[in-house]
Amino acid sequence: MLLRHDPEISWDAASLAARLYISVDEAKRVLEELGARSLLMVDNGVYRYGCASPELKVLVDRLARIYATQLIAVTNLVHAKASSRIKQFADAFRLRKDK
Repeated sequence: MLLRHDPEISWDAASLAARLYISVDEAKRVLEELGARSLLMVDNGVYRYGCASPELKVLVDRLARIYATQLIAVTNLVHAKASSRIKQFADAFRLRKDK
């Protein structure tokens, strides 16, 4: 969401790490992963937001709207342990008896 907010700004791992209070190595991994998923454009280790397809841009825009209106729920989901997220997702499909 940070890079999407202003797609004209270019980021390297050090500047992203400073902005997010994470290690440079972690920032580099995040940037590389987002680049590999066609969410960022990269040029010599400098990244900018840019989706590779219109369909992907629609999905990211939708996620941004959900994030803006459901900040706490999305944040909790992002920061939950993987097993907790899987359980939460599975519970959404659990059939419940009406009382």
